[in-house]
Amino acid sequence: MNLGPMKILLSPMHETELEVLLSERAAHSAHTLVSSPEEADFILLAGSFGLDPQHLLDHPLYRAYPDKCAVYSEDGNYLPLAPGVYCSAVNDESSRVGRVFSYSYISASGRYSNPFVTVWDTEKPLLFSFQGGSTSLLRKRMFNLTFDRSDVLIENTSTYYHWDLSQPNREERQRRYAQTIASSRFVLCPRGAGSGTIRLFEVMQAGVAPVLISDDYLLPAHVPWDNFLIRIAERDIARLPELLDPYAPSAAERGQLARQAWLDHFAPEKEFDAMIAAAHMALKHGPPTEAEFRRRQRTSNPDVLSLAGRFYATAIPPRNSAFAQQAEPAGQNQISSSLHLHFDGELSHPLSVVAGDFDEDGIGDLALGYALSRCASLEHCETRLPCWCFLVLRPAVDAIRGRDAAA
Repeated sequence: MNLGPMKILLSPMHETELEVLLSERAAHSAHTLVSSPEEADFILLAGSFGLDPQHLLDHPLYRAYPDKCAVYSEDGNYLPLAPGVYCSAVNDESSRVGRVFSYSYISASGRYSNPFVTVWDTEKPLLFSFQGGSTSLLRKRMFNLTFDRSDVLIENTSTYYHWDLSQPNREERQRRYAQTIASSRFVLCPRGAGSGTIRLFEVMQAGVAPVLISDDYLLPAHVPWDNFLIRIAERDIARLPELLDPYAPSAAERGQLARQAWLDHFAPEKEFDAMIAAAHMALKHGPPTEAEFRRRQRTSNPDVLSLAGRFYATAIPPRNSAFAQQAEPAGQNQISSSLHLHFDGELSHPLSVVAGDFDEDGIGDLALGYALSRCASLEHCETRLPCWCFLVLRPAVDAIRGRDAAA
């Protein structure tokens, strides 16, 4: 989508370096950055709000100029509260109506970028490889697989944290990471904490054929993915060698096409305009209009308390169980008491959901939604409580996702 020149106001959400990075990228743009919201044709709110939606909902520009505001979020936990670009967007109602698009991780090309990720002239002894942290159950499953092939490399690098510039041997480990990519015909790009993965764009930059493993991920628009991308279902990871072997003769060509797609759509000088075009298109989605979209959300989703309460009543164990005595809807009117969620082996903060927490603006149900959405999806989550608790909460979470609490 080609936009005419616009006056754009960039504003951060929470603490973020994206404002500085995006301002630098705007130097290559036909758009003009302004500092006045009244003067701006378009307002981009960039940063993180997945762990605390109030960073968006209480943002003064979002409250004062909702029709001008779209978001750019690199959060792993996808929470589409407003139109915009979400790096871990999934195929859902918001994306189907053009309210949400995905794009690459712009912060990854800033000070955290790996300078060794580029096209190498080297042999490719590996059929496929993957080096990465154990940030999802999918990756944990991969690390537990044994392929018994000398041309396959799967390595858990959880001891290294890419977003910490003080990591020991950082340069050496970055070089080895890039060299492994260059030595592979295919590089696996499994979902991480979110449905998206930075690795997809790094592999394209390196001119190697990417293999995406993320069932729900929404690919960025207007990119000729079918020319080079191989997509494997998450359930099929144990069959990776047999699934990729037939593609081996086309690996080099796919890598070249991937590199060209990166240059055309995701290179630093292209990032700003491409992301702004997607965000602006999301803001102008239709039909329906944003007001109608919000109205449909309110009318199509029952109140989260009554929905959760109904499923709670059907899923609750016998009344003499310890949990039923502790938290009974008809008594304490609680959905859960200090529900502990595990995601990727780490314990989240305890979450207590009480009816009185929900105000007329829906902030309470939003809090429940974002706390649970940190798990990316409930299929990728473990709990200390019996599995029937998911029967209680899952319908409520499905209703919450996609709701706009500011409506």
